Amino acid sequence: RRERVEYSHSTRLGGMVSVLGAAVVAALSLLAIFPSPAFCSYAIDANIEFLECSGNDRKVKIRNPYTDSVVTTSASTQCDCTIIDFEPVYSSCEGGRRNFDWAVRNDSLCMRGKYKPKKVDNVRCACTTDDVVYAISECNLAAKTKTWVTSYQTDTHGVPLCDPGAPDSIELPRGSSFPCDLSCPVGSVLPPGSSTCVQCQAGTYSMGGGKRISTWMDDMWNSADFKGFRTYCTGNGGCSPWVMNVTAIHSGDNTGVENMESVLEASVDIVRGDGYVEFAYRVDAEDGFDGLLFFVDETPMEIQKNHRAGIPVSTVPLYETVRIPLSTGMHLLRWVYHKDIAFSVGDDRAFIKNITLQGTSLLDTTCYNCPPGYTSEKGAVECKPCEKNTYAGKAGSSSCAPCQQANKYSPPGSPRCYQRPKCAKQDTLYTRSECTQSDSGGMVMTKMWEYTQPKVCYIQDDSHLIINETEACPACDGGGYRDSTSLRCRACPLGSAPKDAKTTAAGLFESMCEECPAGSAAVPSLEVKSNFRSWDALKEMGFAVRCSDGQKGCENTAEGGWSLRGNHIESGRANVPGSQVILSLDVYTIVNEDVDDEDDDNTAYIEFDYSVVHDILGRQTDTTQGQQFYIMYDTAKLELLVDGKEVGKEFKRGDHGTTRLPLKSKPPSMTKLVEVKNDSGKVIKTYKIQHHTVLWIYTTAKHRTKLSGSHSSEGFAIDAAAISRIQVFGVSPYMGNFADGKMVVSENEVKYAAVSCVQCQNGTHAEAGSFECKPCPAGTYSNTESGVSKCEPCAEDYFNPAIGSSTCYPCPSATSTDGKTGAVQCSHHDCSFSFMAKSANDLVRYDLSPLMNKREMMGPVLDNNSEIYYISVCRRPELNSSEQVGYPCRSTDGLACQEDTGGRVHSLGQFVGARPLLDSDLHRVLGGGGVEHDDDADAFLRHGLVLSYTGGTKCSNGWERSMHVVMLCDSEAGTGAPELPDGSPVEARGSDGDLMCDYTFKWKSAVACPACSDMDFELSVGGCERFSEPIDLGGGQSLAAGLYRKSVYMWKTPKLCGGGLKLPPAFYDECSSVSIDHGRVEVDMNAAVVAGSVLGSILTLLLISILVLYIKNRRMYAKYQRVSLTSAEDSHRGDNSFEMGGVTFGMDSDED
Repeated sequence: RRERVEYSHSTRLGGMVSVLGAAVVAALSLLAIFPSPAFCSYAIDANIEFLECSGNDRKVKIRNPYTDSVVTTSASTQCDCTIIDFEPVYSSCEGGRRNFDWAVRNDSLCMRGKYKPKKVDNVRCACTTDDVVYAISECNLAAKTKTWVTSYQTDTHGVPLCDPGAPDSIELPRGSSFPCDLSCPVGSVLPPGSSTCVQCQAGTYSMGGGKRISTWMDDMWNSADFKGFRTYCTGNGGCSPWVMNVTAIHSGDNTGVENMESVLEASVDIVRGDGYVEFAYRVDAEDGFDGLLFFVDETPMEIQKNHRAGIPVSTVPLYETVRIPLSTGMHLLRWVYHKDIAFSVGDDRAFIKNITLQGTSLLDTTCYNCPPGYTSEKGAVECKPCEKNTYAGKAGSSSCAPCQQANKYSPPGSPRCYQRPKCAKQDTLYTRSECTQSDSGGMVMTKMWEYTQPKVCYIQDDSHLIINETEACPACDGGGYRDSTSLRCRACPLGSAPKDAKTTAAGLFESMCEECPAGSAAVPSLEVKSNFRSWDALKEMGFAVRCSDGQKGCENTAEGGWSLRGNHIESGRANVPGSQVILSLDVYTIVNEDVDDEDDDNTAYIEFDYSVVHDILGRQTDTTQGQQFYIMYDTAKLELLVDGKEVGKEFKRGDHGTTRLPLKSKPPSMTKLVEVKNDSGKVIKTYKIQHHTVLWIYTTAKHRTKLSGSHSSEGFAIDAAAISRIQVFGVSPYMGNFADGKMVVSENEVKYAAVSCVQCQNGTHAEAGSFECKPCPAGTYSNTESGVSKCEPCAEDYFNPAIGSSTCYPCPSATSTDGKTGAVQCSHHDCSFSFMAKSANDLVRYDLSPLMNKREMMGPVLDNNSEIYYISVCRRPELNSSEQVGYPCRSTDGLACQEDTGGRVHSLGQFVGARPLLDSDLHRVLGGGGVEHDDDADAFLRHGLVLSYTGGTKCSNGWERSMHVVMLCDSEAGTGAPELPDGSPVEARGSDGDLMCDYTFKWKSAVACPACSDMDFELSVGGCERFSEPIDLGGGQSLAAGLYRKSVYMWKTPKLCGGGLKLPPAFYDECSSVSIDHGRVEVDMNAAVVAGSVLGSILTLLLISILVLYIKNRRMYAKYQRVSLTSAEDSHRGDNSFEMGGVTFGMDSDED
């Protein structure tokens, strides 16, 4: 009836009626007399006390449960076991729960077998030290101490996860106190409950007040290390949050998902002043648009040098480590992989590893375990990777164990040993001895076979090794010759190269060097061709193998790294999945002294042959060896970096071929001087060199799945890249040690020779005996089928601003070279442009010099695509080095530039010209105004002009960027500023809808009005006015009082000019006079009125006279007609008379 069992001789009867037997039943008759609140009628209401066994019986003492008085002591029962004879036996704990059964106590004399308590399942485990939680109290200001506070771990309801009442539970330890300002050194911790710091044990480490996360497993999200971390994604559906991948955490597979963000965030509380967050990252995304962002409390941080915060970091092929300080207090850290509205490029993800959070506590209370593959000594602050062929299979390993089996190996930092492939022919290579003379007089060398290094395969037998053999001495590599004395290869002198080698009957190669003719050069080169046999020889050339930050299995001393294969070098066939294997080359190249701009290409380049093999190699090995085939689910790749910059070359499975890349010139501050001395110590030549680092990075497949069945033991995975030839063209022929910033060498110590005389390309020249083709200086060019020794100057009105050019360019419109040749640029005459009208002899001149700002550019102008533009007129601002920091176009040579949404700056043109304004320009910037494209060159000659910018950086389609600024005359606009065109996009599109990389802006300005001339004003003549006082004309001159009229010059409206001629002064004329002034005839107004009146009267009289004569003539003609009709009648009279109006007139003969 009670769950609690009291382990004593006095106990409740419970269900023991069958045990007590007759003794108990007999005692029940006595219970009727018990004084009690309720009549007791069952044995369960009696307290029974079993006494010790005596023989086979034991006495039973029965008590009244309410009065505790003894009812009887005469009852007895057999010595069967009762509950008091048992003790619990617990099972082991699993998941915080356990079971217990009952067993008879060793000291019990009861009879076993008739009774056993029921087994109890699923009870809490006993409390152990692991269930104790330690917390540090606040500082007791009075005692200046802190105290360890202990408690048991509880569930969400506050119930202890263990059973404090279990008989085998420990009591809560009592916490000790320690000073409030106590701190422990790195590598040490303050153990829970202790007041003294102790060193961490081997296999663990401590930072002294922070934590480092270097292992990434899916089950770690709820671990103590990840307290405060979470991941999610926003944007388009189907996006992936961050994913743990053992050695790193990446932003998930979001290929094909656009306009999204994958977020990893952590809430941290920094309690020390030296707090910081540090992490290693790499990114492979669409350059300038997608990539990694990092925020602290919503503020974007700069995680890459010279990369503006808030702009995604897109391309970081090797892990880079960044540290960001954190002030005390709570902070929200956010790693965001951002994708825009289009395109997925490369891996399309960001990787993060080795996150360190310092300052999250005043001191560490727990030592952190080293991850698998790593270990540490006692008191360590960090862990170290296990050496090759050793491993650490679990976290916190105090030491690394060796791979015991001969067919097993491990790279550094490995958590396990891997299966070695069986050695085969392709795992061997040969080296050659020095050339010697044989007994028969020939020149021979010995081929010596050995296993490739680092050796990964295991030897089952040596049957595939070839016995050393002898062969004839081959020709020298790298353009050298074999001399007849030492039989060694020698380099040709500077400026010369070997002719075709001739072989004597004895096999001796004679020296056949010759000086290179004019127009060609003996350019030294470093070449490794089918001779990858000795690491020592390669290291002497500058080759090395190294790891990316924190990667495993890639040192050249480690099995699984880059290995020599005789006729090629290979990235290794047994690398850890997802590792990066790096081959590096440090080389010095010749810098032409005429090249002083890092944007100009130098003549040096690197060329190599490559292939990427990412498949299965069928070795046809013994099927009992258990070797495995693999399928690679994600594509491995080979990338190339030159001087820390990705050059856009990425090779994947099945790619092979030859590639060539220029080695760009660096700023002059990064050059070093080489002095060549003769045997007497005199400096006979100097030249400059620059250092370059080339990296070949092979990233192995991240996931491999074993094949089963008939293929399961027939092959071994090849996940590797191979390089069979490397040539660096234009290297320094001499190599030595640097002292005081320069290298001093002897002329006889040529290390790298020319393979042959190389004809100089267009844009370069060389004199006879040169070891480099120099670029043509600015203002000159070369363009012939054969090389030249001297470049030609540009013709009149042609220019060339760059070195190494094969052509000159015509001057932009309205500019010239002022009759000179060899021009570097065309003159715009201080931004003054003139145009002659075609329809009239009218020269229109524009002076834009007031817009030539010496200190800053016009802008920013923001278009509808959030791209920013800056514009300068005719010349760039003149700024010193410190002022250049804030200059928007500092990274380009343009007069105008565009900053796109990715933060990249592009030149929109480094040359400027001008042309007259056309109607089509107005239509473009004013939204369709003007006549429909009636491009009459004179129609808007005085309304403005168009500045044309050319020679900008190239777009992705290969076109050069260009820009047009339509300058509109507006006398009331002042200086004005460039604006977006009305109703039209900034960037023009072609007929096919493609963007043309041609940009247009409008600019209303008073400066855009032409210079004023006498065609821009007119004379206004006033009326006569009588002046009673003398008129002061200024300059001590005056006019006497009288009748005058005033003439004033006025600008034509609207005024379309500025500057140039000024208005002539006003002048006075007497009203009665006619004067000629300024080439114009001026007439007195009163005289004109009188003359007009007289002329009008004369004309009126003349018209009246003509009319009268006309009427009189008509009348006379009518009379004449009547006379003619009667002439026949009158002819018989014989007199001189005629009749008119009924009257007969007589006339003398002399009056006819």
